[in-house]
Amino acid sequence: MSTELQMSFAVEPSLLEAFDEVVRRNGQTAEQVLQDFVRRYVREHGASVALSSITAVERASRECSVRAAQASVVLSGLEVSPEEHDRARRFIDGEMGLDDYANGRD
Repeated sequence: MSTELQMSFAVEPSLLEAFDEVVRRNGQTAEQVLQDFVRRYVREHGASVALSSITAVERASRECSVRAAQASVVLSGLEVSPEEHDRARRFIDGEMGLDDYANGRD
């Protein structure tokens, strides 16, 4: 079981309101967006420590969402490509955030 720490910081009220609005509109939580940002930032800037993967709860949530989306595709008479299955696996495993996954960025 991993231990998670909290962090807090000051932000302008109008910026926070805009952030909350965009996060809700995209069906995410502020926590998800900020965790994705921190992981991506650390990965892109050469982390010298091993990164923890996403929590088991987050992984299960991602897997459930991806499976539902893929079922919708199949029920529409379409097929999920092998490349998309691979991207989905990487998203579920926490290797990419929702923003990158949803917008087709690797």
